[in-house]
Amino acid sequence: GAENLNGMIVGLANWPGKRQEALSKKFIARTGEAWFGHNSIFAYAHVQIFATALERAGEASRAKVTQAIRALDIKDGPALLYPDGRIKFDARGRREGARMVVIQFQKTKWETIYPLEMATAKPIWKSQVG
Repeated sequence: GAENLNGMIVGLANWPGKRQEALSKKFIARTGEAWFGHNSIFAYAHVQIFATALERAGEASRAKVTQAIRALDIKDGPALLYPDGRIKFDARGRREGARMVVIQFQKTKWETIYPLEMATAKPIWKSQVG
């Protein structure tokens, strides 16, 4: 139950923060899920990346879309779904500047507590959990 999770801290590659609050509420209302979490935000972001690359490629050719994904360097659209707010890939296909997100279960739900610019709540510490 929630009483056992209260205060637990987890680090993830992505989790919604302040910028995604409206999208998160819409997702929860539409799906009935308890939160718009790691797996859901990544699936949504990946489809948005693909759509952006497809538009830039101008055709549905595997080679052209792959080239467009590798050439991405954006700070809008799907980039706003990531902690660092940027999508750019290095020569090995890894996202440059990728940051971790730290979340904490507080009372009844997971809250983003780091990075600070994404935080939806301040962390609570063991002495505060009880």
